[in-house]
Amino acid sequence: MAAVVLLLGQLAVIRPRLNRRSDRVLAGEDLPRSRGHLFYVAFEAAKVVALIGLGVTLLAL
Repeated sequence: MAAVVLLLGQLAVIRPRLNRRSDRVLAGEDLPRSRGHLFYVAFEAAKVVALIGLGVTLLAL
């Protein structure tokens, strides 16, 4: 369940913001550094932990 919530957060919140930012950068706009990619990586790492936990739980049954 946690992995699904994290994935939805990435798809609904983080990725659209990163896409808008990359469109602006590609259009030539000079923007300050963004932490969006760090949040994306953090969500990815949390998904890995959640999926490993789910796998261990399923194997223990």
